[in-house]
Amino acid sequence: MATRTYFACVEIHRMKPDGSQIDDNAPKICFKRDGQRFDEEFTLKLPIETNYEFLIQIRPPMPVRSVTIRSIEGDEIGVKIVDQSTSEDGAMYSFQWHTNDCNPDKKRKRSKLQINILFQDNMKLEIPLQIKFYKSDDRDHLQWGQQLKHINFECEQKSGMNCSTILKKCFL
Repeated sequence: MATRTYFACVEIHRMKPDGSQIDDNAPKICFKRDGQRFDEEFTLKLPIETNYEFLIQIRPPMPVRSVTIRSIEGDEIGVKIVDQSTSEDGAMYSFQWHTNDCNPDKKRKRSKLQINILFQDNMKLEIPLQIKFYKSDDRDHLQWGQQLKHINFECEQKSGMNCSTILKKCFL
């Protein structure tokens, strides 16, 4: 197999407290550009004690075997893919994750979260996210920055390699 380019688009939505559905009335998730001060250029601002739904679209469609999240402490937890669909536009996967076990980050500190996607062909995509966790009632800090619509990743899968390379990352 030669080098293959594919795209991943990640959306993150707040869920209702019971985790039953997306909470359209909740404040939108925001991000800010931190430049070179931390490992990643952009930081997501997330309240603790909150349920989230992640929607990931893969174009062209590629079947996913499993999704795990590597937490702040380095623990890797499997997440249940709750919905998946495929069309000529791409494959869509969704899963839920919560911040109940997270603590607010101190000033000038960031947390790391990594979404690991294992495709059916054993190729792996590791999506690193940089997060600043806030108390749920810290609305001012949570809303500073730009509202997140999605994050686009252009990825490359090279022959003989089992891990994809992220070529470009764009926060919109």
